[in-house]
Amino acid sequence: MRILDLHVEGSTTQTVDPRLGAERNEPLVYLFAAEDVNGDGLLEIEVHASVNSPDPNVYLNAFWILEEGPPVPVDAIARGSLSDKAELYYDCGPEMETFALGARLEGLLATFEGGTSTPVVRVSSNRNLTFVPGTGLTWEGRPYILTRPAPVAARHQGREMILELPTGTEKLQVIVAHGNASTEEVAGIGDLEDELKRSTWFWQHAADVPRNTITVPDSGIQYLLETSIRNLYQVHEIVDGIPQFQPGPSVYRGLWVHDALRHLDAALALGDTAIARKNVETVLGFQQPNGRVRVMAPYTMYRETPLAVYQACFFARCTNDQAWLRAQWPKIRLGLEWVREQRAQTLSDPNSPNAGLLPAGFSDGGLAGVQPEYGSVYWSMISLREAARAARWLGETDDAARWDALFEEFHTSFRRAAARDVQRDAYGNLFLPVMVADTSTSRPPQQAQWGICQAVYMGRWFDPDDSLVIGTLAMLESEKSEGLPLNTGWLHGGVWGFFVGSPGPAHLWQENYREAQDLLYAYANHASHLGTWVEEQLPRDVGKRTAGDGSNASASAIYIAYVRRFIAMERESTIDILAGAPDEWYQPGSTIALDSVLTEFGPVTLNLTLSADGSAGSLFLAAVPGAGETTGGPVVFLSKLKARGYRLENGRPLPERLKLEWGKELKLTFKKCPGAHLVFKKRVPFLQHRPWMWHPPATTEIRHER
Repeated sequence: MRILDLHVEGSTTQTVDPRLGAERNEPLVYLFAAEDVNGDGLLEIEVHASVNSPDPNVYLNAFWILEEGPPVPVDAIARGSLSDKAELYYDCGPEMETFALGARLEGLLATFEGGTSTPVVRVSSNRNLTFVPGTGLTWEGRPYILTRPAPVAARHQGREMILELPTGTEKLQVIVAHGNASTEEVAGIGDLEDELKRSTWFWQHAADVPRNTITVPDSGIQYLLETSIRNLYQVHEIVDGIPQFQPGPSVYRGLWVHDALRHLDAALALGDTAIARKNVETVLGFQQPNGRVRVMAPYTMYRETPLAVYQACFFARCTNDQAWLRAQWPKIRLGLEWVREQRAQTLSDPNSPNAGLLPAGFSDGGLAGVQPEYGSVYWSMISLREAARAARWLGETDDAARWDALFEEFHTSFRRAAARDVQRDAYGNLFLPVMVADTSTSRPPQQAQWGICQAVYMGRWFDPDDSLVIGTLAMLESEKSEGLPLNTGWLHGGVWGFFVGSPGPAHLWQENYREAQDLLYAYANHASHLGTWVEEQLPRDVGKRTAGDGSNASASAIYIAYVRRFIAMERESTIDILAGAPDEWYQPGSTIALDSVLTEFGPVTLNLTLSADGSAGSLFLAAVPGAGETTGGPVVFLSKLKARGYRLENGRPLPERLKLEWGKELKLTFKKCPGAHLVFKKRVPFLQHRPWMWHPPATTEIRHER
């Protein structure tokens, strides 16, 4: 999966596949005759992914610089016997600690009941750790683990170092030091219980993060909203002087353009326009002179450029910032011209499978390799639709006409190719594999099917009764485990929790509200008790393997935006208010609220409150500006209130839905009629405080009489 290009200055690049010519876990050594060709006193040593590598990630374990002389025995290098004789030996891997500007200190608190136990701390690590009696463990002479009380003994057991604490220990504090922490610095850390209180107070009161923008009556769903906000902002960092949301704290600590869209979506839902704008501008900063936005290397991910275009237009509409968009307009034009040129390359051979689509590129999101794929086609079409809409908003009618025409050309080619490539799954559901002209019988139908789902509710060119949309959503529903579609990402037989942030909103668009709600609760049920997600995991009756980051910030961002769409969901020229809110949220004493949540039609402020006894309630919707729309308007769904026997104050029945004009607010008060009966289903609370475990939703019939 990882084919590497190894290069040392002054020598020829070697392309190697570590799987070939070696047994499993056998070290491979490659020799280079190096020379400081440019005379700058530095020797460039580089590892890149080959253009033929299915996986763009690279690795290097160590390198040696030896003086020119007799032939170097490769086996001696592999054994490490020449390391002391080398001019330089460098063991790769600890750079994050070795070159850290400051120390990172982590704490663990534990309590033990009974007063008779002999607790132990098990440290699983490949580091060469040294036990220091009365303190803890050191690594390369630096403090690594300190315990309070101090350990009384230590022993090795396989890969583990086991620290034994005094018998009768009731409270344990463990401090782990990363970076260049001194012994005095680690020892000077205060009581961890005080540190925990200080940290809790900071995130509850002092942290500059959005609060109380989305309120729902389900305490578990609300808890995850609050922890998702904290996680999203805790993982975000200052990169090159600019705030940047990171997809995760370790594996995905960096910029991924698609993740950046999901972070933008969440930031706008939270009303954080300042950081949202900076993140959009960061992505646009990767645009090259030819118009291409490139972050992924070495090969082309074609959807990066249209994603950047979409983010700029989406942000401007949500914030009603035409001046900012005009300043970015040359980049919008340049980016879409690059997309047009890439499509034009495929027209030279009208018989090729991807004629009229895009050249071979990297899909990611569950699919490795470089070949023509539909994910970037979907996003090219999504961005063309959004950019044409933005152009009309700015009065750039020529641009709008040009991009509308290019969209139609894309659409014609897409429909022709899709008609050739569509397949049916084992249950007869129609779907389109993500790889163009894919004849594979081993690839799961569900894999990487995020693109078409996002095209449904962001691109909005599929009719609700389109057989491909209906079939794809049915295909994703047909094979589930623990409420989530199987095999959607990298982990075979696994579930990818935040993947449902794509089919979920597509179900909302299709008005499949129950399916969208079930996916939301399955998503929630896979959070840890701390309210964060791992990227992918095996179902617990299959195994414990996981993939990707834990405390995944993209998962948090997608969750925030997903919940928002249950309450406010954009359509072509309208916005649905309360359309997807589950029946279970309409409980006595409940509140559903949005506070200046930014949507494509401007900020939405909503408050629906039911009295404590459920006998009455009120609804307020502030005027939604419409972002320049001259038709349509908000549509407020009142059917769930009506089904519960509520009527207007004058006794007249509530309508099923109420259509409003842009710029008009709504105030409603309603009451329960005497003798009305209410039947509803209530979900069992999902949070059971067991990390990475799923708890199947159950329903019970509850009858309330008034």
